Amino acid sequence: MSAPGRLLWPLVALVHKEVLQALRDRQMLFMIIAAPLIQIVLLGYAAQLEFRSADTVVVDEDRSVASRAFVDGLGADRTFRLRHVPDVAAAIEALGHGDASVAVIVPAGFERDRRAGRDAAVQVMYDGSDPTTGIAASSAIEAYAAGQNRAPPGLAVPIGQVTLEPRLLYNPGLDAQRFFIPGTGASLLVVITTLVTAMGLAREREVGTLEQLLVTPMGPMTVMLGKMIPYAAFGLIDEALILVIGNLVFDVPIQGDLAVLALATTAYLGCTLSLGLLIAASARTQQQAFMGGFFFMLPAILLSGFMTPVEAMPSWLQPVTLVNPMRHFVEASRSILLRDAGFVDVAPQIGWLAGTAAVLLVLAALRFRRTLA
Repeated sequence: MSAPGRLLWPLVALVHKEVLQALRDRQMLFMIIAAPLIQIVLLGYAAQLEFRSADTVVVDEDRSVASRAFVDGLGADRTFRLRHVPDVAAAIEALGHGDASVAVIVPAGFERDRRAGRDAAVQVMYDGSDPTTGIAASSAIEAYAAGQNRAPPGLAVPIGQVTLEPRLLYNPGLDAQRFFIPGTGASLLVVITTLVTAMGLAREREVGTLEQLLVTPMGPMTVMLGKMIPYAAFGLIDEALILVIGNLVFDVPIQGDLAVLALATTAYLGCTLSLGLLIAASARTQQQAFMGGFFFMLPAILLSGFMTPVEAMPSWLQPVTLVNPMRHFVEASRSILLRDAGFVDVAPQIGWLAGTAAVLLVLAALRFRRTLA
């Protein structure tokens, strides 16, 4: 047998053994397959969000005193974090890439129309893939525009009213489930895969079957990969089921390339499974593995942007979310499903997830070697 064959065959045998063991364990199958289906339906109906601010791009085509005053007043109370862009195409691009949730376009002639007593139309575009932001931003801008329609005291000349022409992109109906389902799927995957791998390896340590692997020529990295590959496949199946239920039950669109989503999911599962193995390599009992997994999962969900938008978190906490794999997967999956994002758009998130998975896998293998030494 060739050298590659001698290295590959033990890995194939270990993967085969793990698959058979999982298929024979009814409780494990329920946790891997049935539990996510039940939870995605329950959480899809139950989860709700509130949002208090929105990143906003502004296109001031009039560039007059009146238009600057209108824009400055819009950002005065920090409900909208304003950023000027040169044209409408740049504003739409910012919405498409997720760099902004709202775009405000003040057309040329804004000041002229108001001084002449004519209505001055201001177009507002919202990112409908995040319905909570769209609803909150729409209400806030409408209230602000209504205040602008009051003439200043002592002014006898009538002022034309400001009328809004809203456009909702990516989620015209502001359907909350379209926003929640991708994040719910990410949270379910982190719970299932991290716990399954952590507790499974800890159980083998307790019953003594892990020591039997030590008499084989397999190294720690081969053992880690053998444990990961079957559950990565189960995780991909779960993601596929989540997409089907999200589409059929909650009408979540699948706009983007599923191959790109599969790549992002694989990289994300690499992070969660490697982390589970790292936790198991540091634990002596299943109880310790469970507590270690729970210690990671709760902060990962809270800091992912799934339940609370990252922009609404304290400024000192927002950089911490950058090391959270779940945040990057939530951003990637929402962009792919709702905004039709391609590989280039989500390449930073996929690259970060793949790099983190590789680091965690190496750390798990090193910890596994030191623990069993």
